[in-house]
Amino acid sequence: MTDEAMERRLDEKQMHESYRERERAFRTAASKLWDEEAQLRARIRENTNLTGDERLDAYKEGFEGLSQRFGALVEGFSRDVSARVVAAEKTLFADKNELFSQALMLAANTPDDRLESALNAARRSGLEDLQAALAQTAYERSPSRRPKIFQAWAESNPERAEALETIGRTPGPVQLHDRSERAMRPPKASPSDLEPTPADQRERAEEQAKARAGREAFFGGASKMLPQRRVGRRVS
Repeated sequence: MTDEAMERRLDEKQMHESYRERERAFRTAASKLWDEEAQLRARIRENTNLTGDERLDAYKEGFEGLSQRFGALVEGFSRDVSARVVAAEKTLFADKNELFSQALMLAANTPDDRLESALNAARRSGLEDLQAALAQTAYERSPSRRPKIFQAWAESNPERAEALETIGRTPGPVQLHDRSERAMRPPKASPSDLEPTPADQRERAEEQAKARAGREAFFGGASKMLPQRRVGRRVS
């Protein structure tokens, strides 16, 4: 892969629809992990019975599980995108047969200023292997510029044209990493984020008071209605 391909950065409007469709699916799945992380820290923060260390341990265990699932999502997304680019590259660059290999050797000895005329002659003669060899040679000599010889050859065939578009409109690995691993990794809470707030403490105290009042009402009312039973010298 060329340095240009590695660093290729595109505006979202330039990105191939097949890539954007896959990115939307990835981001939808990753956003659910953000929701789970928020729920995890809320559960721990609201549990006022936990000690400080218990909060940290509970969050660490839960967040590590989320991180592993996120890593699997990123790996699957990257593998899918890379596989499509590799397939497109094979359409454009894969060796076809022995005749193509011979044509490639001939093209390698053709000066830059004669590549275009040689390609035109090969096209008129219907020599497809030689056309491919000349076009690929032009590309290899200047991949960052994508010579018009290569561009014209690729676009003359629908399958090659689609492959060229797929490659050109798919973000390079650096941008792909930024848009997946860096942009969508769930945030990690700090210890202070896990401490109960005054509102959490008030809510917990109210719940405990309500439960205590319920128990007292239940057992207090029952003790008035039921006679005591004497067993031996003890009253039960």
